[in-house]
Amino acid sequence: MKLKPGSFLWFLYLDQIYCLLSVRNLKALVEYFHILDAHRRNSLNDVLFFHFLEHVTTMNRIQIKMVFDMLDWSAVGEIGFDQFYVFICILLSHQASGRGARGAAGGPVVSAQRWPRIRGPLPSAAIQTADTAEGTTHFCSRMNHLEEQFLYRHSRPVFDLLDLDGELRISRSNFQMYRFLFNIKKQELHKLFRDFDITGDCRLNYKEFKLYTIFSTDKFQKRKKAEREKSEKEREKKDKFLMLKRLSHQVYDMSLKRLWREKEA
Repeated sequence: MKLKPGSFLWFLYLDQIYCLLSVRNLKALVEYFHILDAHRRNSLNDVLFFHFLEHVTTMNRIQIKMVFDMLDWSAVGEIGFDQFYVFICILLSHQASGRGARGAAGGPVVSAQRWPRIRGPLPSAAIQTADTAEGTTHFCSRMNHLEEQFLYRHSRPVFDLLDLDGELRISRSNFQMYRFLFNIKKQELHKLFRDFDITGDCRLNYKEFKLYTIFSTDKFQKRKKAEREKSEKEREKKDKFLMLKRLSHQVYDMSLKRLWREKEA
């Protein structure tokens, strides 16, 4: 599942730390939502939602229907902006492109420190704003996948979305259906339930799911650190090679000059 180049969402970026949109990006998304809301009901029905995702993503018909059913938990046939916003953040969390890093819109980001259980429309108060740490601008490179960070930061709302039966458990079949949203492979899903299904009932409660997100984020950070160290070693090796090459050229030039002087003498 990828965003189509040139679509509106292609130009939105998540904050790397909080995995949320900046206020500037949020305002643009609100305006876009109102444009999509052709019936002026402050919601999108399944038809509007389908054509929207078909236009901006590579998701197929079945996947789009599954996502809509997941967001429309109360089965009213519509989703509000709050559900739409959560899904957009999930979608942006694992997008990658070759455009490199770009600054998120700086200043405040949209914070969801206390997202309530996503059952029906979320109250507007659930979406708050918070200043970035020390007033700095965090940068989000689409070369970095943020699925693990997003799951860790927003484990509660993600758990509630995947808890399709409302039993405070995520079944293996439900996770299997929606693993494409978080770029989780079959083998990884099998390992997830093998390692973190402590109760052994083939379902994850919230504590087990939270433990998985912590472990996954820690593993991701270690992998990034290893890649960074490897990159630094390769750069040092390259710098050393270039220095030796320059030195050899200098020695060669000095030798030629000495031979030329000896010949003239």
